[in-house]
Amino acid sequence: MNKYFIPEIDLKKIRNNPEILNKLINKYTVETINEQLILTIDGFYKIQKDTLIKYKIIHKESNIQENFINNLTLIGTNIFHKKIGEVYNIPYENSIISLEILKFSIEKGKNFLVLERKDNKIIDLYFLSKKKINEKDTFFKKDVSSFIETINV
Repeated sequence: MNKYFIPEIDLKKIRNNPEILNKLINKYTVETINEQLILTIDGFYKIQKDTLIKYKIIHKESNIQENFINNLTLIGTNIFHKKIGEVYNIPYENSIISLEILKFSIEKGKNFLVLERKDNKIIDLYFLSKKKINEKDTFFKKDVSSFIETINV
């Protein structure tokens, strides 16, 4: 999936207003995913079914679309996590983080608003879609517009 950011969205404003999260939960379908990641210099690791799996982050391309919605800029990145495989040790230099990922969609839609929380604090906000930034997709634009209206940005 492609990951999209809108740099004009003030994450601090969303963090300081818990009512925004409640609005999202009440208005959209939400899926909650809890992950524990081991971050290292050469990738990250996940424990899945008692197995340690290594992943690498692969960045393919980035695009910018200005004046996407209400003079907001949309930055699209094509990043995916390549599964390297099972490993039996991790590098000495590492950091373990626990993430709670809240994935919002409009009635089983194919476009998502994602909030990542660490220690109950929102640390990231982005949109996910199979659509590429240079494709004209009215559903994507409508969904993102609805999410932006809900968070009042």
